[in-house]
Amino acid sequence: MTTFDTNKYNDEMMKLYKKSFGSGKAEFAGIPCPGTGCKVCSSVQEVFFNKSIPKGDPLRERARSIMAKDRYYSNVYLVSNPLDLIVFEYTDKYIGSTLVSWQMDPTSELKDFFHPKNGRNIFITKVPTGPDPKQVEYRTEPRINSTPIIDPKVLTKLVNLDNLIELVTLGDVKPFYQSKLQNSVKTELRILPSWLGPEYPFFFKRIAYHFNISPEEFKATQEGKLNPIKNVTSEVQLSTVFQQQTTSKEEDLGKWGFKEEVVASTVTAPSLEDDRPACFGEFDDTNSECKEDCATWADSCAVEYQEKLKKRKAMQRLQRK
Repeated sequence: MTTFDTNKYNDEMMKLYKKSFGSGKAEFAGIPCPGTGCKVCSSVQEVFFNKSIPKGDPLRERARSIMAKDRYYSNVYLVSNPLDLIVFEYTDKYIGSTLVSWQMDPTSELKDFFHPKNGRNIFITKVPTGPDPKQVEYRTEPRINSTPIIDPKVLTKLVNLDNLIELVTLGDVKPFYQSKLQNSVKTELRILPSWLGPEYPFFFKRIAYHFNISPEEFKATQEGKLNPIKNVTSEVQLSTVFQQQTTSKEEDLGKWGFKEEVVASTVTAPSLEDDRPACFGEFDDTNSECKEDCATWADSCAVEYQEKLKKRKAMQRLQRK
């Protein structure tokens, strides 16, 4: 299998996507999350950890709107045009979670549904559920029998999804987002195997993005110059997570002649009502749609949570002195 070569294949990809989606560069509103150390994620986590902020509060709604959201990408073709390779973009809800569950269940007969010979096509139906065009759900179902890919030549066109952000930025690739599917129409497509080769079981690339925040706000937040949530009108006082660990700075108390023992006694450990991490909204007790576990932690979530536990233990040691 030949993987996608950026230098040799850009011209052909441009022709394909201009034909399929029209000319011009792709419009891309999301800002890729840098992962570990992302300060937008830290600001979001601060709100989700704060149990004093009620559901529906503007602070919580703002945090939810800018939290990192996953997008999945797969090389696919529509059965109606088996040589026209498309990068299909979809979310975890409905489509992503369904496909991953097929692959992760070792007893499932749908495992390796993307195998070029033994796999099968899938049907995706976009179903309106309300008057708002955004009120839709996506029903995903496989063909009963295995369906080999129609023309193996499509495997020579696999897009290297590890380079997707760069390709989209350059306008070489414009992903086909799930919302472009026609309402109430069963669309038959084939998800292709990994761009890394036949020995790799990865049929998708997952990328987290921040939406509803401008590039200028995002940059200022990463530089520590802006809290993208703090200025939202709310009755709840929003402070940084770890400022709540002390009632006063030790150096300030020292100026007034307090002894070290008194200074230490003013330090309290941060409260963790629930040792389960917030996962930037994936686990939020106030959100009825939340998952029951955090099996899909973002790396930055795990790091931030471990840092929080480390600081709590440090505060406890200080109190015991």
